[in-house]
Amino acid sequence: MALAMLWLTALGGGAARGDSWAMPEVETTLSANGQFRFTVTPAPITNQLEYFREEIAAEKTGVAAQRPAPLGLLERRGTKGAWEPVWAGPLANPVAPVMVLVADDGRHVVTFDNWHSVGHGKHVIVIYGPDGALVRSLALTDLVPQDYMDALPHSVSSIHWSKDEGFSVDGASVVIPVIVPHGGGLGDNVETVPFTIALADGAVTLPPAAQWEGALAATAKVTAAMAEAEAKWLAERKAPLMPPQGCKEQDWHEYLREAHGRLSTETPFELSTATTVLFARDHPRYRESLKWLRDEVADVWDFPTNAAFASPCDPDGLVAAFNKAVKRLKPGSAVNATFWIAAPEPQFAAIARLVAPTGAKTVWIDPATPIPQRPDRIPGTPEHEAAMQAWSDSIDAELASD
Repeated sequence: MALAMLWLTALGGGAARGDSWAMPEVETTLSANGQFRFTVTPAPITNQLEYFREEIAAEKTGVAAQRPAPLGLLERRGTKGAWEPVWAGPLANPVAPVMVLVADDGRHVVTFDNWHSVGHGKHVIVIYGPDGALVRSLALTDLVPQDYMDALPHSVSSIHWSKDEGFSVDGASVVIPVIVPHGGGLGDNVETVPFTIALADGAVTLPPAAQWEGALAATAKVTAAMAEAEAKWLAERKAPLMPPQGCKEQDWHEYLREAHGRLSTETPFELSTATTVLFARDHPRYRESLKWLRDEVADVWDFPTNAAFASPCDPDGLVAAFNKAVKRLKPGSAVNATFWIAAPEPQFAAIARLVAPTGAKTVWIDPATPIPQRPDRIPGTPEHEAAMQAWSDSIDAELASD
């Protein structure tokens, strides 16, 4: 299901931490002494969505996607400066490595990770020897335990697991500073521990004992914090939703998104809404937020869209703002829009009357009433499992139709 979730993200679904990838291109890497170069020609991919569809199908069927392997070409600089081939052949990666190291003597090439999936898969580190022979391919779990891997910083597609890889002074090994789990983001100022992998046979040497014990202790700390955060999130997920206290903008954006998720009839994996929080009319940023609302109301689409609105400290100001905003819309022009309004009932009713000629639907979010959670949005419930299966089946049907 992991690849399917990535595919959903690419189509515009939610994600914890986004990232983006350009299409893979031919890349050439020089050895440090400039005497050898290694050129990677990626596997041919039409576009990213097609790649996701192929990988999802492969995950479901257990049959690898059928595409030509990426190619590697090692060359040496000749006596007259011209490049001469040393070896060429297919690479282990499904698409293309993300980073390459070339030994100064040209005897070994080491590749790291795979396009669009750093830290994942069987080919996180691949060592090629003389004539391109595969010495060893390693997954991240060949270096660190699964809980260590889980505790590292993650984005939607990747794991931030290492930095500043290089060859040892004697050229016999590759030294990989692996990130120590710290519960933070993807910044450069992070602690690492050095793993050493022999180029001759791929044997892994752990970091010095004291450093490794410290890294494992940090892993345990992060793992415990993650478990606590997950338990807190699940408790909040299950609890009735109440509006924030006060008028803090970000709190109300989060409230609007969650209220929409609980009240909507859309499947849990299709939920999406824009959110606009209007400041009170005496707020210094009122005019700025008024423009946000006007732009959102006027943003007419040819397919169904959702937009949620609130003005927690000035609900009458929200009515006044809508009164001005809808005047820009032609009658019937917003039939595909659904406006979710968080306001007391009198203000909601007034906004609904103003919006009606545009054709947009209005849905009331009553801040005075706790909103229960939908069972299909609670992980572990039968309803959630059924929703997951239905969504997976819909992807299967779409793949089959292609």
